[in-house]
Amino acid sequence: MKIWQRRTPIEQPQPEQPKPFDSAAYWSGRYRAGGNSGAGSYGRLAEFKAEILNAFVEEHHVDSVIEFGCGDGAQLRLARYPSYLGFDVAEESVALCRNAIGENETRAFRHAGQYRHERADLTLSLDVIFHLIEDDVFHEYMRRLFFSAGRYVIIYSSNYDGDWPAEHVKHRKFTDWVEQYHANFQLIRHIPNRYPLVDDPQNESFADFYIFEKRPSRRHSLPGHLVVSLTSYEKRFPTLELTLRRILQQSVTPDETVLWISAKDSEHLPDGVVQLQRNGLSIQITSDIGSYKKIIPALKRYPDSFILTLDDDQIYPLDVIEPLVACYRSPSEILCRRAHRIRFDADGKPLPYMQWQHEYQDDEESPDLFATGVCGVLYPPKSLAPQVLDDEQFKRLAPRADDIWLFWMGRLAGSKVRRVGRHWQNVMWPGAEASSLMHYNWNGGNDAQIAAMIMQYGFPPTT
Repeated sequence: MKIWQRRTPIEQPQPEQPKPFDSAAYWSGRYRAGGNSGAGSYGRLAEFKAEILNAFVEEHHVDSVIEFGCGDGAQLRLARYPSYLGFDVAEESVALCRNAIGENETRAFRHAGQYRHERADLTLSLDVIFHLIEDDVFHEYMRRLFFSAGRYVIIYSSNYDGDWPAEHVKHRKFTDWVEQYHANFQLIRHIPNRYPLVDDPQNESFADFYIFEKRPSRRHSLPGHLVVSLTSYEKRFPTLELTLRRILQQSVTPDETVLWISAKDSEHLPDGVVQLQRNGLSIQITSDIGSYKKIIPALKRYPDSFILTLDDDQIYPLDVIEPLVACYRSPSEILCRRAHRIRFDADGKPLPYMQWQHEYQDDEESPDLFATGVCGVLYPPKSLAPQVLDDEQFKRLAPRADDIWLFWMGRLAGSKVRRVGRHWQNVMWPGAEASSLMHYNWNGGNDAQIAAMIMQYGFPPTT
């Protein structure tokens, strides 16, 4: 009898996969082979760049410069900088600069791996961005470039998306990245190239100058310590860094910005979020009490502070904090950027949530205004009743609606709500979908939790 056996398939030879492009390896190999930084660092293009840069440094009294991508040092020979630190991904580049130009108290060269978050008045990127082929390399490069800038960033590059025949060139519209990640820098000048590329790449270039200035910020004017407090969870992590950067770049700066995270979620925090601790973010681990993480641990740790809560999925304008701080006038007044006005039936009981006057626009104090946390709420010290910290009660009565719990705690403390600042449409980052919690509350969940609060506390009057 012939026994059937599974045939072992004959393995077919697989085509060899091309190795991904490695920018650092490319430039190291190029310098080892006797190459240089390219035509842009020589001749009339180099002279054009030096003319613009030297005039800017002198006019704006720039004391220190960091360049990310110092190349072979040819461009630097034309520079007049009071103090200079150059970084490059190629060890060969660093060696070329040290040998050709030398180091002293005001001039030094380092490999990019030796970067230690140094800062300077001005940071430079000259003929570099369109050579950053890998997306992760581009992202990290841009973060360093803007993080290290105390006042200005000057970029000399193309500014559009597109490929190029040469393997080491990839055009990027980097101004989109700046708007998304570093909106605290504004483009103050665009200088077109004196020799735009037509047909002579040795003497013409597709790069222009883009000069960015850091927007001024100032400390808040509140009569006490101000903490900006928010929370997040793993599903929101893909856009969390974007939200945090907008918060850290506000026109008015708080004393602390704290992100409260559960221990479980902390294991999955993106590197970009963790690195924001260098920019002033504090990351604190707390018990997982859902959306209440944004305020309960802050109230416990900072009982005598002003607490300003924000959400984790919004594209915040850079002045979201400013009117909340500027309009403060009383410790018994809770300020918010977005509010609804409660409507009542003939017996004085709140109508269903969906029948309230949503997106209330008037700038006035009222005991019947309901602050929504999405656009920012400022809670002065003692503006919430002491039982606000009663986790058994808020988990039982309003487990999925911290805004409702906080509204009642404000009324119990005798506080009123006032909406301040211009109206703006809250917009979530693309991909940050509305949560199931939001849908639940819109579809009767809020009404059930409001009924539970009335059953427990009534509808307390405010004086």
